[in-house]
Amino acid sequence: MNFKKENIKNLKTKGKRIRNSNVNIMTKDDIKYRQGRSKRQVEATERIMFIASICLGTTLLGIIIFGILGG
Repeated sequence: MNFKKENIKNLKTKGKRIRNSNVNIMTKDDIKYRQGRSKRQVEATERIMFIASICLGTTLLGIIIFGILGG
């Protein structure tokens, strides 16, 4: 419970860097644009989503081709 109070208190500070309960230093951009996640975490998630969308597209294309040829 104390961690939540500290985080709320730290979010209200006017400093450029904000500290969370895991002692990671977060910028205001992390809080405002990335919902508290670091830039590294966001980039990793975006990479995984890109790979997953390529796989989904390939699967759908395969289903369409198999449906046309295998009919």
